[in-house]
Amino acid sequence: MIRHLIFIGLLFSINHAVIYCQQPDYIRGKVIDSKTSEPVSYAAIRLKNSQVGVYTNAEGDFRILNSSGFQSDSLIVTCIGFHRLSVAFSVLKTSGMNNLKLVPNIYVLNEVRINDRKRRL
Repeated sequence: MIRHLIFIGLLFSINHAVIYCQQPDYIRGKVIDSKTSEPVSYAAIRLKNSQVGVYTNAEGDFRILNSSGFQSDSLIVTCIGFHRLSVAFSVLKTSGMNNLKLVPNIYVLNEVRINDRKRRL
């Protein structure tokens, strides 16, 4: 009888570990500058129709959860100094690295002139 209880307990613990220890599926990617091919640090990545979002690390790498509900959504990548990039979530590769290239955005500012006047006290 004790052997049967040990066998059932062991069988339950093995099945329990298999069911609950599955790793979540992620899509991995890297955000890079299209001109210099350098990684873009701390770019914001979010889903257009969802509250899900992440930031890239210092090397431009990111990973985002791969869910079936996101397949009709699109990924929006933004960073200061770059044009905004929109990519359909369904075209991203589920295995391997996705390279997303951001185009630099150059702002032209007008000249600033500072004049100094002496004031009488």
